[in-house]
Amino acid sequence: MHSTDLQVLTNSAPVAKSLLERGGFKVNMIDMDWQSLVARRAKKVPASEGGWSAFMTPWVAADVLNPVSTMFMAANGAAAAPG
Repeated sequence: MHSTDLQVLTNSAPVAKSLLERGGFKVNMIDMDWQSLVARRAKKVPASEGGWSAFMTPWVAADVLNPVSTMFMAANGAAAAPG
């Protein structure tokens, strides 16, 4: 999923797509605004049914310096952060 309305996210997904394709992955990048991305991110269905496989989001160093408070380190199943 590619957010097109937030400047900080506009360029990261196309770069990631290019790198993944160079690595042999097939990538179908879908452009959308951030609100649509967040709504789709909440779906827990296969991508073929309107779900998703990947999205880009930025974090600053202060958000991820401490593993205890880094939300993407949680491995608590359905209660964990998307991604």
